[in-house]
Amino acid sequence: GKLELVNNRFNMPTQEDLVYVDPSPDYCLRNETTGSLGTQGRLCNKTSEGMDGCELMCCGRGYDQFKTVQRERCHCKFH
Repeated sequence: GKLELVNNRFNMPTQEDLVYVDPSPDYCLRNETTGSLGTQGRLCNKTSEGMDGCELMCCGRGYDQFKTVQRERCHCKFH
């Protein structure tokens, strides 16, 4: 049969893409049967449109933004 795009947030698959016919479990929610920890509380990338992006990872629930400052010793040696 012909593939039909059901969610316009994603591109139509190419000839090289693997397409699953069975529905995937809901990875947004914790599910001990499938071993999914869910996505609640995970860090996401606000500027990414990939799987690590906030829009996909947070499953439309919204997300909180915060800034952090991280200081590390670089162990640099100057000669």
